[in-house]
Amino acid sequence: MPLRQYVYFALFSQHTSAAEMTALLGIEPDEVSVRGSRFTEPVVRPVSHSWKIVCREPGLCVDEQINRVLDRLRPHTARIAELASHLAAEEQEHGGAVLEVVRYFNDTDQEQQPLQQG
Repeated sequence: MPLRQYVYFALFSQHTSAAEMTALLGIEPDEVSVRGSRFTEPVVRPVSHSWKIVCREPGLCVDEQINRVLDRLRPHTARIAELASHLAAEEQEHGGAVLEVVRYFNDTDQEQQPLQQG
């Protein structure tokens, strides 16, 4: 079965921009989104700002992708935890942190990867 997957850690907020998060953490993100921004393809309007560290490296098991993300975050754990707690407390469900695994099964539109255990 064709499978494509990636892992990301994100901080998100309706009020604190990704640029502000970067300044507070001292870490450049791999990806950001701006609340309410418009993209032409696909049409997306994010409901919050987000700051992301991402591993999209093909051919890795999901646990290897998670480890790549966590290895980059570990030296900054205290600042990340403090900011995530602040965002969650200040904004309830609209702020905080998330570690997500995204998997596309039977993904025939992308380059196929063998199914990995993980």
